[in-house]
Amino acid sequence: MTRLKEIPSVLDGVISRVLRQHHPLSVSVYSFCAAALVLLPLQSAPLPIEVPPQAWPWLIAWIVGVLLIAIFAFNLGLRSLSAGLVSLLIMWQLIVAIPIGVLVLGDSMELQQVIGALLVIASVLILRPTSSAKLVL
Repeated sequence: MTRLKEIPSVLDGVISRVLRQHHPLSVSVYSFCAAALVLLPLQSAPLPIEVPPQAWPWLIAWIVGVLLIAIFAFNLGLRSLSAGLVSLLIMWQLIVAIPIGVLVLGDSMELQQVIGALLVIASVLILRPTSSAKLVL
């Protein structure tokens, strides 16, 4: 059981070392390429590649905003904060996005989704740091 408690600190050290040696944009590109290679064989059918002309501005905005700026900011954050704290902050993304989807966009939630959201909230509350965040320089 004590070995399991060491995993976050080991991962924090590995991620910090990788980010000190490589630019965050490089880390993002390698991460996306690796994820694509892992997920590609799991596709049941080829994905459609025809994009309607009215969808191009939204596709470009999504690529720039979500895939480039957000991931770049996340990796830069890893340089100044510990990986554990940054991952807790990222989990809040789900906690904020779910109420916005339900209240603003009118999405519905099933019981399994409510239970999953409560588990995410509980994990964030349990794993939050007890002291103030220290900047790693």
